Amino acid sequence: MENKKIIGIDEAGKGPVIGPMIVSGVVFQYPKNRDIKKPPKSFGKYGLTDSKKLSTEEINQLSKQIKKTSFSIEIKCLEAPHIDRLREEKTMNKITIDAFSLILKNNDFDIAILDAADVDENRFLEKVKEKIGSKKRIISEHQADERYPVVSAASIISKKERDKRIRDLEKIIKKEIGKGYPTKDTKEFLRKWISENKELPIFCRKSWKTSKESLKNFKQSNLGDYD
Repeated sequence: MENKKIIGIDEAGKGPVIGPMIVSGVVFQYPKNRDIKKPPKSFGKYGLTDSKKLSTEEINQLSKQIKKTSFSIEIKCLEAPHIDRLREEKTMNKITIDAFSLILKNNDFDIAILDAADVDENRFLEKVKEKIGSKKRIISEHQADERYPVVSAASIISKKERDKRIRDLEKIIKKEIGKGYPTKDTKEFLRKWISENKELPIFCRKSWKTSKESLKNFKQSNLGDYD
């Protein structure tokens, strides 16, 4: 029986002030009559869901299985300085649309399923279609990583890659970064870094409000307050 190629695309790290955004596309082959909301048979007993609901151990195990059973995987990494340059002309939504579209252009597929990175999933869909100029079937939904195993797989691959890059950064700077979202811990990390180095770290998104406020607070305060 002829197979159909289903590609799922999802990102990890769109919102954090620290570290890269990773966008991954995973292609699975399905028999034409198999429900795309079910995992491919080649995936065996393993279950798939949104990576945010999985432990690090589960993500590691599942990513190995995804790499073993998928038809193909493509990973795009947008580092913080690159994001800052793009943000001079584009919103993060447009940057994400471009990354999703590039993966679609690079891969042969019959159906594409996207985890919509816009409050309006239909607008996200139309922007991607406009970019790639294809009439193939494309599905764009919020929380697609919870409904479609192929998007869950992309979510898992993206999260594992981003987490690895953050851990690698921590080894280099010999400091804990955490998840990099603009939380109290991240703001404290930036405060200490700026106090010691008099500038934002290169792996920080300088175009983010949190970064600008951290630098502004440093400049407006007495250096003694940051000892």
